[in-house]
Amino acid sequence: GPSDVVDRFIKQVRQGPPGSRVDHVEITPLSPKGTYRRFSIEF
Repeated sequence: GPSDVVDRFIKQVRQGPPGSRVDHVEITPLSPKGTYRRFSIEF
């Protein structure tokens, strides 16, 4: 996705939900392959 959206997502993952503690986040940058047109997380 767009780098600003990915950066925002990474920031939220590092923070975690209220009342939680995130000890480690591992990020592996990869080049887009164009395999998928959309991506979403639903819960």
